Amino acid sequence: MHSSIPDSPLSSVPRAVLAVVLSTFFLGFGGGVVFPILPNLGTVLGLSSFTVGLVLSANRIVRLVTNAPAGTVVDRLGTRGPFLVGVCLETAATFGYVIGIESPTPAGWFIGARVLWGLGSAFVLATAYTIAADVSNDDTGERT
Repeated sequence: MHSSIPDSPLSSVPRAVLAVVLSTFFLGFGGGVVFPILPNLGTVLGLSSFTVGLVLSANRIVRLVTNAPAGTVVDRLGTRGPFLVGVCLETAATFGYVIGIESPTPAGWFIGARVLWGLGSAFVLATAYTIAADVSNDDTGERT
């Protein structure tokens, strides 16, 4: 018997693509939650405004210099390994925040965690962009 329910647009998307999309979303969501609370946490931990600014910008500074090399790594090695490395680095960075809250030197831990997050983010995003380009039509940008 043939179903009268039309196929979902997601039914033609490979599972690996959906996994990367969902992972990238939730990793970005986690970073988006941390980012707005860092200035308040700086006040609680006694960090100067300059230090809070450095903590906030460390991720972007690292991504500025690592996005292109991460893309090269993804091109050479494929998407799976670099993506997993990126996820692991971002996970480790999260533990850095936890340690930083209890540490006598929170600034170092938070800056280190943001640097690690930036490096992991470069790999995650390079992979996500590569997969998006691979599954889209070259002429229109539509999914193939």
